[in-house]
Formats: sequence, C-alpha cells, structure tokens
Amino acid sequence: MTHTALDPSGNTASDTQTVTVTYAVCPLYDVAKPVKSGSTIPIKFQLCTAAGGNLSAPTVVATATGIRFVGAATTGEVEDAGNANPDSNFRFDATLAGTGGYIFNLKTTGLVTGSYQILFTLTGDPTVHDLSFVVR
Repeated sequence: MTHTALDPSGNTASDTQTVTVTYAVCPLYDVAKPVKSGSTIPIKFQLCTAAGGNLSAPTVVATATGIRFVGAATTGEVEDAGNANPDSNFRFDATLAGTGGYIFNLKTTGLVTGSYQILFTLTGDPTVHDLSFVVR
C-alpha cells in the first residue's frame, strides 16, 4: 500500500507499507472426539477475528498441505475421501455455522492411533495453520 502526502509548501512525499493478513482458525467440530482409523473425518472451520467474528469467504482459499503426527517430526500426505476436495482445497460452504466456513473430508486410512494435525495455508496469509484430530 502506498501513501502520498502534500505539505503546505507543495512538497510531496510517499511511503510504502506492506500489510500482512493473518487469521485465527475456529474449528467447527469436536477436536478431541476420536475417529476410527479408515474412516472419514469432516474437518470444518471458520476464519475468525480475535473476538470470534467470521471472516470466511469463498475468495480465501484454504489448501491442505500435510498431516503431522503430534509428538513426531514426520509429516504425511493429505488424502481426501472420494475426491471430495480437488487440488487438496477445503470447500467453502456458505451454510456452515449459519455464516459460512470450510470443510475437508479427510481420509484416515493407514493412520495409527494417536493425535494428529492437518496443516493448511490460506490465500494471502504466509502462516501455516493447523487443526487437531484424533484417530483411535
């Protein structure tokens, strides 16, 4: 963003600022409720303000980038259930929680019992975000 100003003598000055957009992530599912390995877990969330207001929009794309087994340094591939999420993108659903949100149908086949995080990025936000889930 560039700002230009003019002083009373007619001199101009400009300044450029970089603005980074960051989001809070609010899960729309019970992150502590375990799912059976081999099942599908619908990972649902909204992008939120600090006060909990919904910032989710179809123009902000959420892309799954990996799965992390909590407590280990290894990551795995993200596999959606039945090609429900093309290009590993979460689907925007305007009806989630009444004001809109995102959903990814995550396939848990091959995941051992334990706690995991799904990792994802958002359009315009350099932060890698995560949401937790548990496999039994």
